[in-house]
Amino acid sequence: MANREAVAAVVSWGDLVLVGKKNKTEGKWFSGRWHLPGETLNQGESDQDGLIRGIQEEVGIEIAVIGYLAEHTSPRGAHVKWYCCKAITFNLKPGSDLETAEWIPKNQVPNRCGDEVVSLWPKEIKRFFFHVFVT
Repeated sequence: MANREAVAAVVSWGDLVLVGKKNKTEGKWFSGRWHLPGETLNQGESDQDGLIRGIQEEVGIEIAVIGYLAEHTSPRGAHVKWYCCKAITFNLKPGSDLETAEWIPKNQVPNRCGDEVVSLWPKEIKRFFFHVFVT
């Protein structure tokens, strides 16, 4: 089986960052936890198209993909590329597999997501939120 390709986003609206809380579903990744949004790519789908589709499905907003931030392999073996994105629309309508979604200040994102989720972020994403050197 080929490795899955996925994308994750740091979506901003001014000084706020988008976070979502997954529905509680037995055995599902991040079940009941806050996280930064991401999406598994469809066959032949570009990173940018996957991000735009995934964010639309998860929270009902439009985004612009600004630039590449980092990549890593998730604990479940997916190759994940992270991007900086800017929201074009603001009003969140949680859908897909999210219980809720919120815009929160950047400095609150690590605490909202929690240590276990943050521990899975690549070092570049940790640096983005913590403003410290992480190895």
